[in-house]
Amino acid sequence: MNQLDNMSNEIKKYDEIVDKYNFSRYIGTNKSRFWTNQLPSDLLFQTWEQFVCKRMANQVFGISWPEMEDWGPKDCRQFYHERLMEGGSLSTTYHLNLDDGPIENLLSGSSIGPEARNALKHRWDNGFSFKNYQKRTYFAVEKMMEGLGEQAADILRNIQEAEKVLEAVMGEIDDVISTTVMSSRVKHLMEHMQSKLSLVDFLTEEDDS
Repeated sequence: MNQLDNMSNEIKKYDEIVDKYNFSRYIGTNKSRFWTNQLPSDLLFQTWEQFVCKRMANQVFGISWPEMEDWGPKDCRQFYHERLMEGGSLSTTYHLNLDDGPIENLLSGSSIGPEARNALKHRWDNGFSFKNYQKRTYFAVEKMMEGLGEQAADILRNIQEAEKVLEAVMGEIDDVISTTVMSSRVKHLMEHMQSKLSLVDFLTEEDDS
């Protein structure tokens, strides 16, 4: 198998992951099956990202252009991850403004369509910049797993709270049965109602769905 075939197979593999988990198509490469000439190469995206990074460093952090004269891909990648990314996500303060004059000029070529602009913004705003397709896909999987972990933690907390409520209600019914004068028929009805209570009754509709 030659290098081109191997690269094609790698792209297919990541396409399948993107498709399976319904990740944004904007993290795909221009060779992905999701695109037919709407996106430029990752090499051009990297050039754009370096410009955006330097623009952000200048406008937000006050770093002069001469100071950034020798910044290359590695320097920009480091700045993006260490200065802009907070806990694996990009603050809205650092989101890309496509209407910013120099950015507009950068993306003003007739061959640059809206999908390419949207892809640049999506990658920049969501932590996918300065990554190749493999790393973008892995990053998307990591973010998905973090989200699932947070959901699982919320569900567990809600179950624990529901268990406490259930235990309290069961105790209250026990108190009523043991302290209230009632006919055997009513007592049997109360005990039957108590036996039918379950954890599900105390979970919210959102947790139960």
